[in-house]
Amino acid sequence: MKRFLLVAITLLLHFCMNAQDTILKRDGSKILSKILEISGTEVKYKKFGLPDGPDFIEDKSNIQSIRYINGSKDEFEIQPAKNTPKQRETNVNQYSQQVYTDNTIEIRGRKFQYHGNQLNDKELHRVLLNKDDPRIEALVKKARTSKGLQYVGFAGIPVGGFGLGAVVLSAFLKGQEATDVLTFGAVCCAVAVTFPISTLHFYNKRRAYNEEAIELYNTK
Repeated sequence: MKRFLLVAITLLLHFCMNAQDTILKRDGSKILSKILEISGTEVKYKKFGLPDGPDFIEDKSNIQSIRYINGSKDEFEIQPAKNTPKQRETNVNQYSQQVYTDNTIEIRGRKFQYHGNQLNDKELHRVLLNKDDPRIEALVKKARTSKGLQYVGFAGIPVGGFGLGAVVLSAFLKGQEATDVLTFGAVCCAVAVTFPISTLHFYNKRRAYNEEAIELYNTK
């Protein structure tokens, strides 16, 4: 059994460390991701474990390097940031100080647009809460909760890793021990499959709550 645990942990660590692109930011934090596009000033990616989730964009000035799934690595020099989160927040705060003839929020695919500016979830919720409407506030709260629950899908990575490790290990065992280990691996793999499903479920719930809140906002 000790031999099984040692091999399973080794396989798990190898699986988790080599199954994604890794973004190393200048502040020392790491992002497990799937790189989609690298432009002159930005890097577009999806968070690992959320293939159907939203695209994220990070300024290259915030990124030190990217290590890809094939082992290659890109280093980035310091560049002026195109638009920092603080600047985007300032832009949202300025919305209420400017005069516009159309104050509706537009839904364009997976994106939200307000006064010609594209909003992320945090900025969208800030605009929605300006209405001071209890129904909108309740929907925003539900959307935030669903967003947090989306990331439960990451738990499927170690569970699936243990499952794969157990299946591989069972091939080197015999008798009842091999059967027990194989059963354990199959159960882990089956459980791991449910995590991405729950992630997609909560992503759709978050999207639905946001859209319902926008509809209420636009009719007021």
